Amino acid sequence: MHKKFLPTCLMAVVIPLTAVTGCTASGEGEGGTQTREDCCWKSEASFAEVADVIGLPVPAAAGDRRAGYKQGERYDVGILTFLLPEKAAGEFLRKLIPSGTRMVPNANPDPNNPYTLGASFTHLGVPEPEVAKSVSMVSLCPEGQLNGVQDPPILRKLKHCVKVYEYRDSSVGVRIYVRAGLEGVQE
Repeated sequence: MHKKFLPTCLMAVVIPLTAVTGCTASGEGEGGTQTREDCCWKSEASFAEVADVIGLPVPAAAGDRRAGYKQGERYDVGILTFLLPEKAAGEFLRKLIPSGTRMVPNANPDPNNPYTLGASFTHLGVPEPEVAKSVSMVSLCPEGQLNGVQDPPILRKLKHCVKVYEYRDSSVGVRIYVRAGLEGVQE
């Protein structure tokens, strides 16, 4: 008797959740036209707004600024990417990353399985950083969460933990990628 009751209970929970997000377990939106990657992006999210939600001051020299904000069932995800000249990128990263912390090179890129929190940078028209070998990455959290007392000034402004990726391309400069899982964001 309990075995028959369980699937009905699960359906009662799952159906309202998919109705709220507009996505199904397969990732299709209403009408079955969207993939999981296409679903739930806020179309009006500007670069400045996403940077503000994350708490990341972006250098004035940043070009090709792109941003996305994806609403999720458990948490939202904010992504930013921008280009900086090599010298400006080095200064930005020195001001962001605590001393003694270093960026880790992507030694084993897997183009078939990037970890994207369901929010891929391909949505912004740029390659996913996890799939390139020449990318370095660091995970950072706001002051007092995972870092030491000597946090740099920019890091103190973060409102959420982030993954920062650095992709050096001699033809265009340095592309910085930022991905943040946004918990507790109020609209």
